[in-house]
Amino acid sequence: MAMRSLAGQRRRRQREEMTVHIEVRADESRDGLAEQLERRLRDDLGVAVGVNLVDEGALASDGSLGEGKVNRLLDRRSAVGTKA
Repeated sequence: MAMRSLAGQRRRRQREEMTVHIEVRADESRDGLAEQLERRLRDDLGVAVGVNLVDEGALASDGSLGEGKVNRLLDRRSAVGTKA
């Protein structure tokens, strides 16, 4: 299903949010996939994680960590004590 993924964090009103961007092959069905993955991540991790499905190749990176590995983690939270 996914070749690459990108996870990002953002602090919003003192509550942290995470979104995982997942590449989906063109021949894969997206029907209900984001909701299924959000549910699985919530059940496995115990926190709500948003899922954004993107086309295969959309998350291309400089180097590959291997199929199924997170290539990048973007921390978009502001420093403690500053406004987001």
